Amino acid sequence: LGLASVVQTVPGLALLALFYPLLLAIASLTLRWFGFDFSAFGFLPAMLALALYSMLPVLRNTITGLNGVDPALL
Repeated sequence: LGLASVVQTVPGLALLALFYPLLLAIASLTLRWFGFDFSAFGFLPAMLALALYSMLPVLRNTITGLNGVDPALL
């Protein structure tokens, strides 16, 4: 939960800016190793940012739900 909370505090535009160099490196590696390329700007960084932003509420609610289960049921 701590790592997900840190990701949640980073603004969306900064998160996209942080993804750009990482995705450029991954795109060059996939071109060299597998022979295909993808764009490091556009849909993929936006989808990764949305996935990271959605992790904290999902994790928090999952843990709360699992902790709320009656021990007798388990």
